[in-house]
Amino acid sequence: MKCGKMNRPKSSNLKSIEEFNEYYWYKDELIKICRKLSLDPLGIKAELEERLRNYLQGIPTENKRKISNSIR
Repeated sequence: MKCGKMNRPKSSNLKSIEEFNEYYWYKDELIKICRKLSLDPLGIKAELEERLRNYLQGIPTENKRKISNSIR
């Protein structure tokens, strides 16, 4: 995992899960990426990472928080 920002691709240029996994992403960056891709930007960092990984792999994602709120 690379942690430098200099060689990292811009969030709009992410093309694969391998490219995403290769770098460390801050939560605020993950939120911006989710917004650009029209994904739910809410949740903890791990949830955002999982949502983006699923998106990049073509796996449909559902917002678990919305589901649990509707049960209440």
